[in-house]
Amino acid sequence: QLAWIKDGYPDLFSRLQALAARGQFVPVGGMWVEPDTNMPGSEAMARQFLEGTRFFAEEFGTECEEVWLPDTFGYSAGLPGVCVAAGMKWF
Repeated sequence: QLAWIKDGYPDLFSRLQALAARGQFVPVGGMWVEPDTNMPGSEAMARQFLEGTRFFAEEFGTECEEVWLPDTFGYSAGLPGVCVAAGMKWF
């Protein structure tokens, strides 16, 4: 979602980067988007983390350690294992 802000509202995105640098905005999530976690396989979920963590590192200079999925239709049984493999500490 933050990539869309970067593309559509670059001034706002620059302000978010500045706020993050000062510790006033904490980019959370760890994933590229907030996906459905029941239908995709583990490989697709791993790629969500790969792209998401890369974006956070490149754009905000930070590593996400948490998973933020507040509006999903439930969680797959394999999600905890994928989260741990992606280096996530909190859910």
